[in-house]
Amino acid sequence: MNQTTNIFSKLANQYLKGEVEEEQAMDPEIERIIHGLQKKSEVTKLKMIQELKQLLPTKNQQFFDEFTPIFVTVYKKFVDTEYEKRVLEQSNIILGLISQYGKASIQKKFKNIFPQWFIMMNDFTIEISQTATQSFNQLFSKEKHSQALQVCSDAYFNDLKYYLNLNINLIKKEGNIDEDKAEQIYERLIVASIRSIAMALEWSSQLQGFQQSLIGVLNDNTLQLLTSDRPRIISSLLDTIFVIIQNKDIQYFIIDRMDYLLQQTLELLDKKDRLIQNSLWRGYIIKLFQSATQEQLLKLTNLEVKLIELVSKGAYGVGNIFYEKLIIFTSLCPQFITNNLKTEEDYLNRLSSSKKLLDSILLGLDHEESRFFSEKLINSYFEVYYFLLSKRLLPQIQNYQNLVQSLQQFTTQSFKIIIQKALSNQGQLLYNHNPYKQVPSSIGQFFQIVTFDNEVGRNIMTQLLKELIQQEVYDYSVFVEIVKSQLKVNQNSKSYQFIQDFTSQVFDQLYNNNDIEKGSQLFEVLQQKENLQRNDAQTKIQQILDNLIQQVQVIQPQQAIKQAITTKKFIVQLERIQGLKILSQIFSQLIEKEYKQQIKPNEEEQFKIKWITLFILIDENVPHNFYSQMYQIKDVQQEYYTIDKNIPKQPITSQLIQKLISKTLTIQNMSIKLYIPSIIGNMNEEIRNLLKTKYQRLQEILVQKSDNKAYLNVFEEISFVFSRTQLDPIIFTVLSNLYLRSQSVRGKFLVSILNKQHQQLFIDNFIVQLPKITIEQVDKFIHYLQDCINQLHLDSSLLIQHLNFQIRSPISWKIFQILNCPQDYFKQQYDKKNFDLISKFLAANYSSFMLYDHKLKRFIQNFVSNNIKPIILDSFEAYEDISIEFIEYLYNFDDIVYGVALKNLVRSIQLEEQHLNIQSPQANKLNQIIITWLQRSLDQNKISSHITLRQIIGNIKIDDQMPIDKSVETFLLTKSTQYLDIITLTLQQSDQSKLLQDDAKLSQIVETMFTIDFQSNFDKMVAFDFINLVSEKITITPFAAHILDITNLFKKLFNSNTEPQKYYSFAIISALQFLRKIINFIEAFPVEFIDYLNFQLTDTLLNIIQFCIEIRQEFMDEQNDQLFIEFAETLLRVIQNQYWVNFDSTIYYKLLQSPFISIQKAAFLALQMKKAKLDKQQVTEILNSIDLKKEEIRLIKSDDEDIEDVITFPLKSSILTHLLTWLTVLQHEQKSEFRESFDLYLENLCYILNFLTEQGVQPRFTYREVYSMEIDLIVLQDDQSELLKLVVISFYQFIIAQQAQFKSWHRECSQQQRKEIEDMLIYISKAIYLREVEIIELKQDEWRQEGFEIFALKHNQEILASYQKEEQKIEVLITMPNGFPLKQLRIEAKKGVKLGEDKIRKWALMIRQILQNNNDTILDALKLWKLNIDKQFEGLEECAICYYVIHQTGELPKMACRTCKHKFHSCCIQKWFQTSNKSDCPLCKSQFL
Repeated sequence: MNQTTNIFSKLANQYLKGEVEEEQAMDPEIERIIHGLQKKSEVTKLKMIQELKQLLPTKNQQFFDEFTPIFVTVYKKFVDTEYEKRVLEQSNIILGLISQYGKASIQKKFKNIFPQWFIMMNDFTIEISQTATQSFNQLFSKEKHSQALQVCSDAYFNDLKYYLNLNINLIKKEGNIDEDKAEQIYERLIVASIRSIAMALEWSSQLQGFQQSLIGVLNDNTLQLLTSDRPRIISSLLDTIFVIIQNKDIQYFIIDRMDYLLQQTLELLDKKDRLIQNSLWRGYIIKLFQSATQEQLLKLTNLEVKLIELVSKGAYGVGNIFYEKLIIFTSLCPQFITNNLKTEEDYLNRLSSSKKLLDSILLGLDHEESRFFSEKLINSYFEVYYFLLSKRLLPQIQNYQNLVQSLQQFTTQSFKIIIQKALSNQGQLLYNHNPYKQVPSSIGQFFQIVTFDNEVGRNIMTQLLKELIQQEVYDYSVFVEIVKSQLKVNQNSKSYQFIQDFTSQVFDQLYNNNDIEKGSQLFEVLQQKENLQRNDAQTKIQQILDNLIQQVQVIQPQQAIKQAITTKKFIVQLERIQGLKILSQIFSQLIEKEYKQQIKPNEEEQFKIKWITLFILIDENVPHNFYSQMYQIKDVQQEYYTIDKNIPKQPITSQLIQKLISKTLTIQNMSIKLYIPSIIGNMNEEIRNLLKTKYQRLQEILVQKSDNKAYLNVFEEISFVFSRTQLDPIIFTVLSNLYLRSQSVRGKFLVSILNKQHQQLFIDNFIVQLPKITIEQVDKFIHYLQDCINQLHLDSSLLIQHLNFQIRSPISWKIFQILNCPQDYFKQQYDKKNFDLISKFLAANYSSFMLYDHKLKRFIQNFVSNNIKPIILDSFEAYEDISIEFIEYLYNFDDIVYGVALKNLVRSIQLEEQHLNIQSPQANKLNQIIITWLQRSLDQNKISSHITLRQIIGNIKIDDQMPIDKSVETFLLTKSTQYLDIITLTLQQSDQSKLLQDDAKLSQIVETMFTIDFQSNFDKMVAFDFINLVSEKITITPFAAHILDITNLFKKLFNSNTEPQKYYSFAIISALQFLRKIINFIEAFPVEFIDYLNFQLTDTLLNIIQFCIEIRQEFMDEQNDQLFIEFAETLLRVIQNQYWVNFDSTIYYKLLQSPFISIQKAAFLALQMKKAKLDKQQVTEILNSIDLKKEEIRLIKSDDEDIEDVITFPLKSSILTHLLTWLTVLQHEQKSEFRESFDLYLENLCYILNFLTEQGVQPRFTYREVYSMEIDLIVLQDDQSELLKLVVISFYQFIIAQQAQFKSWHRECSQQQRKEIEDMLIYISKAIYLREVEIIELKQDEWRQEGFEIFALKHNQEILASYQKEEQKIEVLITMPNGFPLKQLRIEAKKGVKLGEDKIRKWALMIRQILQNNNDTILDALKLWKLNIDKQFEGLEECAICYYVIHQTGELPKMACRTCKHKFHSCCIQKWFQTSNKSDCPLCKSQFL
């Protein structure tokens, strides 16, 4: 570009060719990086810079001395020719690293690099300017900036002059780049150069002569940039001129060119660009006009027209700064100056200009963004209005008496128009805001400062206030605000007396007309003034009250209440203004009369309305707005607290209270609630007993039937009374009952009245309630507990001691989750030897009830690991006898879950000792105890104890205490499976090569084993464990003669557990492990055994699943979670075997509906591997089984019932089944058969996506995971982000399968749904692109031919196809945007020499149609594109409609016109006939047929 470009090229070439002096030979590392920085690729340059960022902090000064001069040249070239902003930003960071680690080297080259560095500090891209400034500040502190500038001034002036005279052609030529990039570089350099001038002026304030030299660089050509078509250049130049004109030493540069600048500024007023308008009105235009002479301003003939246009358009959106400056600008405009007028016509012209200006200000409210500056606009209107009137027009009117009426008309009309808009419906919401809400405040300010001294001014003031009174008011509250703002005018103001007269007129108007509605609003803002005193005020009040009492008898109750509220406000304010206190005297007798009245049943409602009317009027202590609040409140809780806060406790008679309790306290009504504070205030034993009797009766009714709203309302009223006196425990019985019946919404008010004083009552009730709670009720009961605990501020740990932990019931464990357990609670229990509680916690995690609640299981597991196990381990390490005592206690349980707990505890102890590298006496003692237990269980043939011990025996050297030879001898003698198990366990601890290599002894054991009749599941488990061990340690050969026995044993196990028997899970687990070991050579087994497995495995699994769903108490200690994991692994292994021929998808879809996640996962993976024919009826039932939106509507319609989220965590297995089934269907060739269910599926996906969005769930996955369908189903149960990933994957699979259907459905979505879906498309479109690329790479054998190439340009998500045919090269570039498929593919075809533009465009269109409508891949489209080119060159005639020889259907053009003989595809010509409604040939227009 400039000299730096050539310097760099020469220097780089010298280095690369080795043409430098020997002592300057480059470091190879520098050489490689310089090579990379010369590349055109942004990626390569950024990669090199990234390497530099890691490399530079490790280098010494010698390296920097070699590297820095070269990088300075590179940097200067980047500044001049680089268009990638990221490269410039990162280059500045490199400068910072050089300044930090190689400061001396950069100082040597500072003068050389300073101009470009300084330019970058002023770049309009914030990232570039910030990094440049930060790196510069590392070299020079702010105090030394001016010094650095002075040192480099000559270089800066020289390069600045060069940059300011740049043009685009020069940049194109020097940088060898295209025009678009050249234009970007041009704008960047010009803007940065101009902005650098302002910074240089700021830095050089103390440098003598510098600023004058700097201005010398500028010339008329620089100012001509104001005519540029680039707003950013104009804006930066305006800002810089503003800086110059404020500097007295150099403002001459602007003054000398004032005429030109004024004319250009006038033209810029028409520019709608906000950058330009912001720069104009930040200060530039005001300062320019202030610096110009009056003669120069008068030359601007179009100034008024352009200003009014600008004002009427809201300054094109920059109103926030524009309207602040408008009054100053108006004062400078010659069109509004009046001191040099000569004729009446001149004055009328000024009047006309003023009116146009004011009208145009209000037109600015029509701007679409006026809500951001409407307040300043209204203020500006009144400022300009006052300025024009008082400073321009009024002072000169004495010279033109004939025009007084015209002035008054202008003044009142301008005032009236804005008042009308504020008081009419135009003042309501506009663009979701009220632009005229500022009017009342602005009017008050106007009258505060107005100073109309002459007669004309006073007449104008009178007329303005008259207009205000006469206006038709749409919203009276706005008028009240106007009056309120006027009343703030102080007594020293010239307009004070006018305001007093005005308020007196307004008051009389309402007072004389008995206008209660308006008076109740206006009188509130009026003060007690002498001019408002009226002699007949008392009579007036009496008259109003009489009218009200008469109205109560005839109007509707709600109207009566509203009328009473309004009347009270009116009278109270009127009393205050008049200085009276008569309301209570007027009503004293009337109230007493009403209290004594006997209420007839049919007059009860009328009495209530009359009473509330009187109450409203008599009670002066109640805020006047209380009743209007009560009138609008719908929420019961809010009603009670509003009453309690505002209504005082009246000393009313006991007789009246009894009447209320006995007769009217059975109906919920506002009038009754108003008595509650008085009942509380007059509480005595008699009243309490009355309430207690009614309370108990209500409790009995509500416990039986809680949906009786009337009774519940009365119960709430009495509960509220008791909560302020002495709460009755009955409240908790009713409250918990509401929650258990899913009616917690109805209990909301009862919860709200609880406080700390009620804590013990709650605990007592909890103790009573807990034993009655069922498993089905526990979640609702927990909801009740949480709400009460939070409201009571209860230390929830107080409830722990009352929990009844059961190893086979989840109730207390679930409740424990929500309680705050003290850190030392279990340490105290352990020290007190409460071993039962500790044991249950250790064993609970292995109980079968945990199988269904992964969240609870994880909680207990973490709690035990963090809070209980450390207590026991610490005790064991401290050699405390209590630790051994506890282990012995744990062993004495028969349940296997305690055995598993014991195994894990002992393993933890041993791992801890291994970690500490010790073998403590305590551990030896424990081992000896375990061996003793084991021997005892063998002697007593106690299987339950044996199973417990086998869980932990693997951690202890058995052979030391029980030699294996003796165990073998005993087994051969007794045929005891327990001893066979001991042999297996002993062999697991070491190779025991002596026994395993003793073929005779091993054969004897095997032969003896198969003489045993394995009856129990324990026996079968031991047999398969032994077979598995031998097969693993050596081979299955020892059992070769017993293959049939093994298969019979396998069948016997599964057949005997059709109805599961004790220890079924242990035995089947061992059998499944055996099956996985033999699967690779299963052909050695009988064919009938393989056939048996084909059916029996899944049948048994389905039976066990059903059994576990309704599991009996005695089976709660089975290892079902491990069993399902083993089943899942086995099924996935066997279905891949070639002998596994019976894959029934019907069964696997049943398994997919299992509530157990491991089975669901296995079924899902199996269905993906095996694409067997689908049972449409079965699959459709699953697909249509869930309608989330419909389910939500059903819940919402459940009157007063708790509305739970349709989606809960852990995630319901039914929802997971639904989603996984759809994923398998979408990947199946039969997917089109389920088209009628597509919309329901998409709606469900959208519902889940909306739910997760509202929960604030953010994606924590990548598009690669979406493409490869990486779903962690185990994590998904509790992880909302994983569910979000599954939803995105589901959308992705649907789009690649049914793109057109998806787009059609999306068009009908709501705006919210579209937004949520489109946010996810960034992952989906990237995944689709990755899929397309991998298809191209995997199918190279299908498409790769000479001359035909396909390239993936992954950085921009592009695919480029290039085809060389007969010396012509044809290319098509396909770009997949983020947001595909809702955003169209961009297809750019580059034509060959012999191909027409229409043909190229048509081909591009067809590629798009293939990809977006037929769900084909990009490779399919490109192969068809290439094939058409081949046919084109072969001379085959193309279809004249689509320009393709081969249609995407594979058809050639065969339908020929009889006249012109052109041929068409049959589908193309048929479509032509349909769309044109003609049967003419598209080319010759003759009849085709």
